[in-house]
Parts: sequence; C-alpha cells; structure tokens
Amino acid sequence: MKRFLSIAIFSIALATACNTAPAEGSETVVANQEITLAVDGMTCEMGCKKAIEKTLQNLPGVASAEVDYETKTAKVSFDNNLLQSDAVIQAVNESYNGIYSATPL
Repeated sequence: MKRFLSIAIFSIALATACNTAPAEGSETVVANQEITLAVDGMTCEMGCKKAIEKTLQNLPGVASAEVDYETKTAKVSFDNNLLQSDAVIQAVNESYNGIYSATPL
C-alpha cells in the first residue's frame, strides 16, 4: 500500500511539474527589442536579483528578463509594440521604493 501511494504521489507531482502549457489567458510575447541596463543598488544576489527580475517579468510585453548580480546588469527582451525602453527603466527605478537605479548601457 505504501508503495502504491508513493507511486501515485510521484505521478501527480511529475504530471503537474511537467505541465509546460501556457496559462489560460496568457499571451505569447514576441521580443523584437532588447535592452541592457546597468543596475545600481543591488546588495545581494538572491534577493535583489530576484526582485528586479520579478519586476521586469511582470511588465506587459516582456519576453525575458535576466539580471546578473556580478556585473550589475539586466538584459530585457520585449515587444516594443507593447512596451518602450523608457518604461522598462522606469519600472526598475520605481520598484521597491526606489532603491535600484537603472541606466541603459
């Protein structure tokens, strides 16, 4: 019985973890522009990096956002029909009470 229960739980976990279909109502963003930003104000890799990435990824029109703590940069790919580079910069500068400062490279 324990073995059956373990297999059942593993199967459910595997099925939900491997679900790669986009969420209902989500749209695929076609990135036609990329911007690299210098980001000042990051003090830690885990918290700051993740916070800035989350802020950027939540912007409508962003296809991908990668923050590199070591180089203090953020690379953002986005659809410039939905979002402008100034709005990307502004989102970082206004996030988390303005503790980060982004400028284009």
